[in-house]
Amino acid sequence: MNIIFFDFVFLVLTFLGYRLAYLHRSRQHRFNWFGFISIIIWPLLYVIFLTAQNGYGILELFFASAIIGLFLEYSLGLIYDKLENKKLWKYSQWNINGYVSWLCIPVWGIAGVIFWTISQAIGL
Repeated sequence: MNIIFFDFVFLVLTFLGYRLAYLHRSRQHRFNWFGFISIIIWPLLYVIFLTAQNGYGILELFFASAIIGLFLEYSLGLIYDKLENKKLWKYSQWNINGYVSWLCIPVWGIAGVIFWTISQAIGL
């Protein structure tokens, strides 16, 4: 099947997961695992699908993006904190010195794969 079709399905399911998590979280006013998992489950399944279609290079891209994103977020948070004596953001769950959260790792990996998918769709 066409990769554009799967991209569309991916976007719809991701939006539905995000909306479901948002509605659930708006009543909770705190972090919950259901909301976090419902936001990232479809993108992670999409990464697995792309890996099956295109080989392990996608998985390598996912992990490289996750590590680079984690490093950049930590570095920028630390530098801003040292320069301005303020934190840019606050993480209460599984944080690393308050600058980044372990829960951001899959989000950065997914972002790298999304950028790759967009670059393939526009022919870069």
